[in-house]
Amino acid sequence: MVKGLQDGPCFAALFDNATVIDNAGIGREVVGAAKALAEENEGIGAILMTCSDIPPYAAAVQEATGLPVFDYVSMIRWLHDAVAQRVYRGIL
Repeated sequence: MVKGLQDGPCFAALFDNATVIDNAGIGREVVGAAKALAEENEGIGAILMTCSDIPPYAAAVQEATGLPVFDYVSMIRWLHDAVAQRVYRGIL
């Protein structure tokens, strides 16, 4: 299941050499697309954000959908944690 953002005017501005970016507008478009994706696909278990421009909105998507959200940032953290283990010193 795929939900694109190319039709969102705020998101599309990222690729149109816009001089001003509407960060809040992009957030609304990203969250709206994620909510629609979840509503259109009963039983969806997680959301994978494949665009490197949208990780800043992952927490808002998770809050809006209640689903686990994976993106480039979580992938990098996962890989880093796998190759740079820390000595266990208790929880947190």
